[in-house]
Amino acid sequence: NARIFETNVRFYYYEITSTNTTTDPTKKYIDIKLATQTTLSILGNENMEALLTGGTFLTTVGNKVPNNTDVLKRVVAHASIEVTISVGSDDLYTYMQVNQPSTGIVSERPVFSNISNGLGLFTSKYETILPTKPPVGNKTIDSLAHGQFTKNLKFLDHIQTEPLWSASGFNFP
Repeated sequence: NARIFETNVRFYYYEITSTNTTTDPTKKYIDIKLATQTTLSILGNENMEALLTGGTFLTTVGNKVPNNTDVLKRVVAHASIEVTISVGSDDLYTYMQVNQPSTGIVSERPVFSNISNGLGLFTSKYETILPTKPPVGNKTIDSLAHGQFTKNLKFLDHIQTEPLWSASGFNFP
C-alpha cells in the first residue's frame, strides 16, 4: 500500500587530520537525496527508479564535503555507499499534499484526518537500508582524488586507498 517513495544515498569517507592518525580516523558521511516519487495508485506493479549519475555524485560530493584546512587526507570507506529507501502510505501522501505551503492568497488549509471522532493521522512508513557491495570502483575513487569538483578535498586515489582497507592496524572498515 505504498504511495510515496524517497531514496537517499549516503556516502561514507574518513578524514585524517594532524590530531588523528590512520589508526584512528574520523568517519564522516554526506547524504544525497534523490527525487521523491509517487505511484499512480496503491495497487502496485509499478516500476520505480532513482538515478544518481557519476557527474551528479561527484558534483554533490564537491559541494557538500567541507574544504577543511585541518584535513591532511580523506579516504573513501570500504563500505562507502548506503542506499535508504523510505516508503509511505496513501494517507501520509495525502497529508503531505494538504499541508504543503500555500501558494495562493487563501492561507487556510483543509483539515485532513483519518481518525473517526477526532483529529489526527494514523499512517505507516517503512524504511530499508541497502548497503552496496562491492565498494565503489577504482575509477570513482580516482575521480574523487583527481576530478575537477573534488580534487581540492584531498581524497586518496585507489592505489593509496586499497592498502589502507586491508592493512592490519588500520581502522577503515
